[in-house]
Amino acid sequence: MEKKNLIQFFLLILVILIFLATFYTYVVMNQNNEEKKVDKYLQKDLEELSINKESSNIVKNVKYNSKDSFGNEYEIFSDLAEINLEDPNIVYMTDVKARIDLKNSEPILIYAKFATYNSENYDTNFKKNIIVTHLAHMMKAENLDLFFKDNILSIYENVIYKNYNTKLNADRVEMDLITKNSKIFMYDKSKKVNIFFK
Repeated sequence: MEKKNLIQFFLLILVILIFLATFYTYVVMNQNNEEKKVDKYLQKDLEELSINKESSNIVKNVKYNSKDSFGNEYEIFSDLAEINLEDPNIVYMTDVKARIDLKNSEPILIYAKFATYNSENYDTNFKKNIIVTHLAHMMKAENLDLFFKDNILSIYENVIYKNYNTKLNADRVEMDLITKNSKIFMYDKSKKVNIFFK
């Protein structure tokens, strides 16, 4: 009988230990995991807060507007912009659209992936996947410099120009925005500007 009671006692202790182990595993460990998750989320929020604090120079949906003494207007829009902390006049933009409204002329529209805009003198360097449209004219390139006060537009690197019946390939096109006079050239003088007529 004592042997039977001893075995029952050990089985009871074994069942209690299994119950405690299961309880510890599922309740206490889950609670610790939940606390760790909460701590992790709090840490992440704190990190985001400190990132936002440090990068408070990032702005969404930006629009700059300028007008010269002749009544010409220049607007530039960006989905995302970052103001240079060392020089607050310099703004780095992403997914950019610009509009140049010249007096007595249809608007010139510019689209680009990136742009660097100077809010002091309105000079803008557009980069990557540039498309410029004006009436039936369209140009594509990888770089475009706009000097708004001087009314000069310079588009370069893989320039393709198209209108109704003409296609042109060149290294660079410079245009006076007021007179619409343009210079089209290749960097290597031994190469010719390619013009195709439809």
